[in-house]
Amino acid sequence: MITCYFSADGQLIQLEPSTDTLTIAYKATAPEKDLEKLIRDDDRLAQFIRSRELTERNLVLYKRSETASGSLADFARRVSQSDLVAYVCPIYFRGRTPLVVSDELIVAFHPDMMPAEIAELNRICQATILAAIDFAPNTFLLRVLEPGWHNTLNAANLFFHSGRVAYAEPNFISVPTPKFVTNDPLFANQWHLTRIQAEAAWDITRGDPNVVVAIIDDGVDLDHEDFASPGKIVAGIDLVGGDNNPRPGPGDDHGTAVAGVAVADGHNNIGVSGIAPNCRLMVIRLTGTGMSNLTEAQAFRFAADNGAAVINNSWGPTDGGGPAPLPGIVRAAIDHAVTNDRNGRGCVVLFAAGNGNEHISAPATLDGYASYQRVVAVAAVNNRNVRSGYSDFGPEVDICAPSDGTSAQPLLWSGYPPDGSTLAIFTTDRMGANGYNPPTSGIDPAGAALNYTGTFGGTSSASPLAAGLAALIISIAPDLTEAQVRYALEATADKVDAANTDPVGQYQANGHSQWYGYGRINALNAVRGARSSVPQNDQIESLTITLRRVSGNRFVSDEVIQAIDARQRRNPVGQQAFMRSGPDGFLRVELGNRFAEANVDS
Repeated sequence: MITCYFSADGQLIQLEPSTDTLTIAYKATAPEKDLEKLIRDDDRLAQFIRSRELTERNLVLYKRSETASGSLADFARRVSQSDLVAYVCPIYFRGRTPLVVSDELIVAFHPDMMPAEIAELNRICQATILAAIDFAPNTFLLRVLEPGWHNTLNAANLFFHSGRVAYAEPNFISVPTPKFVTNDPLFANQWHLTRIQAEAAWDITRGDPNVVVAIIDDGVDLDHEDFASPGKIVAGIDLVGGDNNPRPGPGDDHGTAVAGVAVADGHNNIGVSGIAPNCRLMVIRLTGTGMSNLTEAQAFRFAADNGAAVINNSWGPTDGGGPAPLPGIVRAAIDHAVTNDRNGRGCVVLFAAGNGNEHISAPATLDGYASYQRVVAVAAVNNRNVRSGYSDFGPEVDICAPSDGTSAQPLLWSGYPPDGSTLAIFTTDRMGANGYNPPTSGIDPAGAALNYTGTFGGTSSASPLAAGLAALIISIAPDLTEAQVRYALEATADKVDAANTDPVGQYQANGHSQWYGYGRINALNAVRGARSSVPQNDQIESLTITLRRVSGNRFVSDEVIQAIDARQRRNPVGQQAFMRSGPDGFLRVELGNRFAEANVDS
């Protein structure tokens, strides 16, 4: 099966056939009713895709749904038998760019090729001339006589290997990549997702169902309409009630809101969306009467040993309650999760930094949980892109994420510094009259969102947002270790409030702020960075990459434009230069001059 061609400079270009979209070329313009009749037997069709460029060539793109049965090739073979159809061809991806390969190719013959020689080579390669290209000598637009699944690519390669052409390339038709737009009716209220570029990240991944996010909290409404997708809920545990039913008890309103921020079902025409809507949910009911050091430890052990990749903790010591060191048994359980589970790659454990406007590692206000070096501590930043007035701080803060602020909900955050905020967080609430509804402020559209709340916030909301992003990173690159996922979160974060000169809050030379950590999470950059990571010691040749300086000689790659594995490359030209990835899976270089960004072509 031919899935490559040679570019005009002789480089072998690999293409990846789409698994869900194909091109059908009709012999003439096909009426809509004929199109529908043709695919009537395929009840999993998702959509038609048309454009002027396609219509002029009698081409229509068909995209099948994720639940389609049977292979795309089998579907193509059935459709090809129709008298209406000229040929069928898959959509190809060159990198991330989708391309249509029609029955046309462009061939530049060597200058000394005579018309008779060109005609003979066209006969051998089964192509005919459609038009001469007047601005390029001895160059023609050709049509393949028997186009099909890969025949145009095959013809281009036959011309190239003849040695009698300067180049032979398919006349690619680019397909604008459709931007994912969720249909959740309350998504417009979820400003926090737009702020971290979640929609753009969803064009890359909306999460892998194999990635499980554990929510250690009070009970979660497992019967909520936005946790109802098939297989969404994995087995959890109630360490308060001593059974396997972690649904809410009296007053358990917190956990449902937390879980929704991370993994509420998305694009289901219902309610809201979590940041990782396709990932699954494990609930561990822990917080409440009778919570002990041992049950805290058991919560981490259960999550890690039962398949959780990410463990979120929107709980911790009482704000303003004095020093609270991390119990040794809890530390041991966290160490176990971070070190041993997820097939040895380690679970990512996140903690809300806290809501006391206090230092998390100072002796008098020690939060031994959030300040522990093996967890990701998440602070809060409001919709004005400055620190939420309640958010705890300290050198152990790793990142921050959007949440409400003290000015947005002055009754809730009475006594804390005003921060200019105007918005809180929209997320899931317990179904019906239970939970945070009816609202105590004017933020919720009462009645329209009875099963949701627009009044959630605190670092309790910031932490699951970051946890969901960690799940997206693992969805893209499941081989990344816990340390690599942490690095991806930090290195791709946005430096909000970068101009602040507060002695505590300002960013230091290493890019860290005690208020914001390494910055506010950026979902698009994080999943891009995860996708551009490569296994340690993998050898890469002919690499074009953008590296962004993080600190010192540390760089992060936001995007790999082209990378060809040296073991697969054919006909290498020039000197081969190899690069190896660093121990965290991200490419590294050392440069003599200091600058913020470099395009490196090796």
